Amino acid sequence: MAQGGLDRALNRYLARRLLAPVSRLRQARIAARAAPGRPYGAMLANGRTLFVLPDEFVGKRVLRHGAFEFEVVWIIDRLARALGRRGTLLDIGANIGSHTLIYADLFDAVHAFEPMPVTRGLLARSVAENGLAHVHVHVHGFGLSNVTAELPYAAESFAPGNLSFGSFYDGNAAALAEGVTYNTTLPVRRGDDAIRDLGIARVDAIKIDVDGHEPEALEGLAETLVRDRPLVAFELKPELIDHKDGRARLATALDGYDFFVPTRASRWQGYFVILASYLFGPRFRLEKLSPLSGSYMAVYGLPREALPLPGQSGDLIKLY
Repeated sequence: MAQGGLDRALNRYLARRLLAPVSRLRQARIAARAAPGRPYGAMLANGRTLFVLPDEFVGKRVLRHGAFEFEVVWIIDRLARALGRRGTLLDIGANIGSHTLIYADLFDAVHAFEPMPVTRGLLARSVAENGLAHVHVHVHGFGLSNVTAELPYAAESFAPGNLSFGSFYDGNAAALAEGVTYNTTLPVRRGDDAIRDLGIARVDAIKIDVDGHEPEALEGLAETLVRDRPLVAFELKPELIDHKDGRARLATALDGYDFFVPTRASRWQGYFVILASYLFGPRFRLEKLSPLSGSYMAVYGLPREALPLPGQSGDLIKLY
C-alpha cells in the first residue's frame, strides 16, 4: 500500500472513531443480522476482508471503525520507512489478523504467530480469502516465548467475550486471587529456534501484543535482536508484568534500544486532530520514554545506532 493510501485509511478510521454513535449503530445492525457465533466478513480500512465474530471485542471495533488500533500500524509503517526496514515483520500475538492483513501491504513478508485455535482459524481464513497464504503471510499455530513448551493459558477469563485478552500463567498470584482460571494449554516455541527453523534470514520489524508475555517473547528472541536490530513495538501494561520484574526484563532484552511513545497531544483523538489530519495528512509525535513506565498500547523500541531519524529533534520524533 502506498503511503497516501495508508494515510487515507487512517483518516477513515479516525473519522469513524469520532462518529462513535453512528459507528456503534452500524455494528449493532450487522451483529443483529449475523448468525450468533458465526464469522462475518468485514471490510478493513485498506479494503481487505477480515473475518470477525460480530459480538466479540475486536470484531465489534473492526465493524465500527474499519480497523483495530490502526494508529499502531501507521506508526510502525512510518518508522519502518525511516529505518529502511520493510522486509520481514513478525506479528506476535496476531489474534484474528486485524493488523496482519494491513502489514501484508506494507512489508515483503509477514509471519503471524497465534496459538489460540479460534482466533487463528479466523486469521487463516482471512489470509486465504485475500489470496495471501504462503505468499506474503505465513500463519503459525504457536506463540513465541523463551522456552519450547505447552503453557497454561487463561482464555477469556480476564475479560469474558474478549478473545484478544488472555494470558499465560507466569506466577501471577493476584490473577489467581481474582478468580482467573487457566483453563487450557497452548504451544509456544523459543523464538530464536523458531526463526532458525522457519528459515527467516532477517527480521526487520516486530510487533508484540501478548498480554503480559512480552518479556518472555523478547528474551526468546535474544539472538535475533542482536543480529538484526529490528524495530520493535510492544504493549506495555505494568499491571500484567510487574509481579515478575517485567519492565526491567524488557529493558534488558532490548539493550541498546531507545523507547518512544506518542505524545499526549498525539494520543488525543478529538475534532482538532481529525481536522488537521484531513487538511495536512496524519501526524504523530513520539517522545522518548525513560524509564519504561505508564501503560501504552504500543511502545516503539528503536536501535540506538539507527538514531537520529529524519524528523527527530532531541527526544522528539515527528512523523508526518
